[in-house]
Amino acid sequence: MIIISALYLVSLYGTQAVLLGPILLSDGSGDLDIPWGLLPPAVIANLILAVVAIIFLIKRVRRVQADLSARRRLNHLALAMKLLTIPFFITHLQIWSMMLAAFLVIPGLQILLPFGFLGVAFAYSVVLATSAYSISGLYAQYRLGNLTGKKFARNVIFQLIFVLDVISYLVFYFQIRRSCKEQTGCEKGES
Repeated sequence: MIIISALYLVSLYGTQAVLLGPILLSDGSGDLDIPWGLLPPAVIANLILAVVAIIFLIKRVRRVQADLSARRRLNHLALAMKLLTIPFFITHLQIWSMMLAAFLVIPGLQILLPFGFLGVAFAYSVVLATSAYSISGLYAQYRLGNLTGKKFARNVIFQLIFVLDVISYLVFYFQIRRSCKEQTGCEKGES
């Protein structure tokens, strides 16, 4: 799981580097040589890795719920994926804010405004990919009886809402960690 997750993050930040590299390396003359031809393959590679990660998580969820060590690794990985994508979202928001400002300021660019929805869709695909990790962890805890059906459903819905997904998983992560430490058979905590 870690290798697929690392490849996904490299692909995610590589996709962003395709856009940011020329901007950061420009000399300020206004001539940006953004390699637009690299953007579609980078996005497609990222989306393929996201689908592979989700399929891999679905296939492994039964084995994870049976193994304490695997549950701990999954919970750590889910938290890491949520936290490691925060810089992506900050930068993504900045890039699209600048682009939308240009759409509003430069006459005629409004015709390209629907492309802004592609940026939103790509960002939401990242939310879905990282939420797959946390939903797998939630599902394992639900199957073990550590979450009620209502709490499980509420947390799954929270995982599908931008920003709230990170906050709710942090709360869940520390609740599971604390409850496991309170149990007698758990030495290191299940987090």
